[in-house]
Amino acid sequence: MKAIYNGCVLDPWLEVAEKLKNEHDIEPVLWIGWNKNGEEKIVKDKFPNIIFQDLADAWRGEFSEGVNIFDEAVLDGEFLKGNAFHEVMALRMMDRMDPTRRNFNFNERQRHYRRLLRKWLSTIDAIKPDLIVSPNIPHRIYDYALYVAAKSRGIKFLSYQITNISGFLIPMPDIYSLPPIAHEYKKNKLGYTDMSTRARERIDKTRQDYENAEPDYTKKNDQTTGFYKLTSLWKGFASSPSKHLNFLFNSFKKTGTCFKKKNKEIENSNFSFVEVEILRWRGRRYKRKLKKYYDSIAQRPDLDRKYILVALHYQPEATSTPSGSIYTDQYLMIDMISKSIPDDWVVYVKEHKTQFHPLSEGEAGREKSFYKDVLELENTQFVPLDYNIFDLIDNSQGVVTLIGTTGFEAIVRGKPVLAFGNAWYAPVQSVFAIKNKNDLGDAIKKIKEGIRINADDVCNYIAHLEKHAGLYAYHYKGEKEALEISKKQSVDLLAKSILDNLQGEKI
Repeated sequence: MKAIYNGCVLDPWLEVAEKLKNEHDIEPVLWIGWNKNGEEKIVKDKFPNIIFQDLADAWRGEFSEGVNIFDEAVLDGEFLKGNAFHEVMALRMMDRMDPTRRNFNFNERQRHYRRLLRKWLSTIDAIKPDLIVSPNIPHRIYDYALYVAAKSRGIKFLSYQITNISGFLIPMPDIYSLPPIAHEYKKNKLGYTDMSTRARERIDKTRQDYENAEPDYTKKNDQTTGFYKLTSLWKGFASSPSKHLNFLFNSFKKTGTCFKKKNKEIENSNFSFVEVEILRWRGRRYKRKLKKYYDSIAQRPDLDRKYILVALHYQPEATSTPSGSIYTDQYLMIDMISKSIPDDWVVYVKEHKTQFHPLSEGEAGREKSFYKDVLELENTQFVPLDYNIFDLIDNSQGVVTLIGTTGFEAIVRGKPVLAFGNAWYAPVQSVFAIKNKNDLGDAIKKIKEGIRINADDVCNYIAHLEKHAGLYAYHYKGEKEALEISKKQSVDLLAKSILDNLQGEKI
């Protein structure tokens, strides 16, 4: 059997691949990874016959020998029509390749996606893999095209959904739906004591004040001051002139960014470090202006009113594209909510703080027109960024999200959730999966009638997932130290999940 490994960090995935090869004869034939630290040599030393593709080059459609099989596959009208939804997702996914919001037009994006799609279809036809493994939900244009190509050829594609429980992953054979076994949790009679210590700690924290329950990633963002190499270069020049002269020289060399240059094809859009820093400086300036506008239109909410809370997702990111499906355009869900609630209810919309963070890519994911369009909805109001999210959750009639942390916090704190995306906690009884306006109408009706929420239901669901559907492992950059999960456990469980998928086990 043959496997492709996409975006897999060497620790632990190199040992996962080695274990599967030695014990189950699953040959790694293509590795898509980062070559800036000599990764290609390490991978080829372990697997001499493997094809290595640099991930940064794949973003731009620059393919290495062995993958450069171009125009063998044909995209006909029936194929494109049948995959039109994926093309919509792909076009939106390329927002992060254009931080200016002006350099990557529709025709250029469509050309790039279809070139990638033909490339991957041709490669799959030539290599004939049995499985593609991806640590994360494919959300970069190159691996989303790979996902679409694999699915169209009947190739298994296994990725992993990160949850709100530290280190807990759900294997996902389909990125748009949870594995069937996740929906079978109601057969069990599990509860709080049946969960792992990690899960109980997460539940306990979420039931406390926000100061204690705030997610680690938002704390980290709040503590980031915004240290930028370009501006700090001059400060250190006097103390170490030779070092900084070398850095200055290298700053004008090509860097492996995925950004698109105006009037250049994406595959020829090369940026130096200085050019990238200038783009980021402009992005920070844009976000400051956007935040200033948001602050000017946000109003303190009246918690005595009946309201639905909409917790916006940071964009561009996997949690909205592709996991939000068509509602990656978050205005759609706000508009639907606004037109579906009773006349005496209002909609409070709270922006994600990361959208304006100096080190985020938020400049590529939001425009002033988005806020203006929402303001035109008469019963809708923006909430200040620093307003306590738990106060908003606790006093609401319900919480709206795609797949976000706020939804998980809401169900743990006893509030109904309207999930417009493929949330990992969607099967919980207090969560309404919204696909259309009829789903939404039914959900609002039940909320208005006073839906009863069983506090133990979410614990039953998590305990069921831990027992039957998920695994605890570190599997991506920066997680090893943070999670304190052993390498052996991670390697063994990740390898088992891949085998279960290949053998058609219920995952």
